[in-house]
Amino acid sequence: MSATGYIFDIKKYSINDGPGIRTTIFFKGCPLKCWWCHNPESQRKLPQEFEECTFRWHLEHDYDSKNRIGSEVTSSQVMKEIEKDVPFYEESKGGVTFSGGEPMLQINFLHDLLKKCHKKNINTAIDTTGYTDFKNFKLIYDVTDIFLYDLKLMNEELHIKYTGVSNKLI
Repeated sequence: MSATGYIFDIKKYSINDGPGIRTTIFFKGCPLKCWWCHNPESQRKLPQEFEECTFRWHLEHDYDSKNRIGSEVTSSQVMKEIEKDVPFYEESKGGVTFSGGEPMLQINFLHDLLKKCHKKNINTAIDTTGYTDFKNFKLIYDVTDIFLYDLKLMNEELHIKYTGVSNKLI
């Protein structure tokens, strides 16, 4: 069985999202609304029409107004893309990074992908804000090699001001 989830991009040959050469899978959905968000198109969990995205996103991407941002995919579909780059991972000690948005929001989809990567000995990293129930970390701990924890602000008042949520869960 293959879990389904929402992604908005797959970036090949990434060298900034963990060690070695990596494939980065960008998940849709994020509970934070950071003022400085690098991926504002990731904030909504479901696919959206291009015209619903922020002005900054329009400046940085070359799409026409009929395009949708994001799509529903199965973990098997994503694995086919990940597996294409196995020779690069092996040569560079790289792997796959799950980013977003916040991949922990789609925990069942993420867990299924992590298990499939683990079975194929593909190194895994999760780029997370940490804004999730701790039970989700327990669920994926054994099939995750690296956690890239993106802590925004320590001061709760500033965290609320600049991300829209408290940092108590984090």
